[in-house]
Amino acid sequence: TYTAYHSPNGRFGTVEELALSVGFDDDGLLGETFGGLQPSLVVAFELSGQADGGADLGTYAQLGIEPSFDAGKVGDLDLTVSVPVTLGFSLGDYYEFGTGSDDSLGFVDIGVAVSSPLGFMPSRAGAWDGTLALHFLMLGDNNEALNAGEDSELIVSFGLSTSF
Repeated sequence: TYTAYHSPNGRFGTVEELALSVGFDDDGLLGETFGGLQPSLVVAFELSGQADGGADLGTYAQLGIEPSFDAGKVGDLDLTVSVPVTLGFSLGDYYEFGTGSDDSLGFVDIGVAVSSPLGFMPSRAGAWDGTLALHFLMLGDNNEALNAGEDSELIVSFGLSTSF
């Protein structure tokens, strides 16, 4: 994936990055109600610019799993519970932020999400899904400094998606 990040308020110059990702869909390998671990790996390379203000182009790695389980029904909703865990690391010069030190740990994100197909939507509107999630985000030292000294955050999200 090629990405160009641009800061609309001019906080940093445009950053160009190339990322390679791989994931393994192990759904059903350990039973019908277990959705597998869904392991993934991302490695990204800054091609030009650095959002962290460092002098050197950085390299980033991300490890993730997202085990999921069928949780039964609530009314007409078939619920799935997943536990996404994501670790973000600097493999070199990615989390410098002008401090002169490269913090290896960028973040740890542990969450729980409940999702369900929304079967009550009319079929002509496509297949809809809803998700409610709570994430606990722990930040590495340099990211903590950017977050007003706060080393963790709770994040609640709600999402709707469709495909047709």
